Amino acid sequence: MTTPASSDSFVNFITAWNFFNPVAALTCVAIAAYAIGLFRLQKRSGGQAVPRVRRVYAFSGLALLAVTLVGPLDVFAERAFFIHMSQHLVLAMFAAPLLLAASPISVYLWALPEPVRLGLGASLARQGVLRRAGALLVKPPVALLAFVLTFYLWHLPPLYGAALNNSGIHFLQHLTMFASGVLFWWPIMGPAPIKTELTYPQRLLYLLLVVTPKAMLAAIITLSGHVLYGHYLSTPDLWGISDAEDQVIAGLLMWIPGNLVFLGALTILFFKWYEKEEGPISGQPPSSAGRGADERGS
Repeated sequence: MTTPASSDSFVNFITAWNFFNPVAALTCVAIAAYAIGLFRLQKRSGGQAVPRVRRVYAFSGLALLAVTLVGPLDVFAERAFFIHMSQHLVLAMFAAPLLLAASPISVYLWALPEPVRLGLGASLARQGVLRRAGALLVKPPVALLAFVLTFYLWHLPPLYGAALNNSGIHFLQHLTMFASGVLFWWPIMGPAPIKTELTYPQRLLYLLLVVTPKAMLAAIITLSGHVLYGHYLSTPDLWGISDAEDQVIAGLLMWIPGNLVFLGALTILFFKWYEKEEGPISGQPPSSAGRGADERGS
């Protein structure tokens, strides 16, 4: 692929999609399965099972997965470190929490044949095997450690280079980035079937614990005096951005937008906590919407 340096380079970027690979097929299956499950569940419930806001969250998260794994961010990821970094951040920091906010498991179950749906539904019940295993994985210490270690390990130069040079390892990198994002956000949002056990103050503390490790990794990347990932030395500069500038931009993306996501989440949690505590004091019970969100652990 040649460097897009002409006046239509942005058009070349946003229209660069690759549908002819296994990851694209899996992404399309995920989107189609949600649509099928949604149609079946809504039809059975008279359109009441999945509120509009949850549908918006779901399709927004799935759209981000498509752009990230099939669209421009994936096509250009091997050309520029900052685009690859954007890919990782979107997977773990945007797509994952949006899909959790949609609480999509029941919808996906309805996309399956009835015998499979009933079997999985039983395993997700309170004493089911999947329910118990999932509850262990989303324990706050486990989820937090998995999230931090995933980012640190994959940004070690040998592992990062291996991912760029091997499609199987690259797929594993993206899978673990997304999965660790799901695990990390679960104790904060607590969608069905595993509700969060954390109070609002505990959720605030949980978020604060991840800020420093992520900022340290971002600082290492941003302030390094040399190019950490030799792969990009052998690729043409994208849009005239040098390899050193590319690395600085990537580090700043992890540092600033990444921390802004945490700040936004902290702000939302703080006001939810305030609303929950202020209701009884002012003599006004929390709104039904607030109670529903709190019961879901979101």
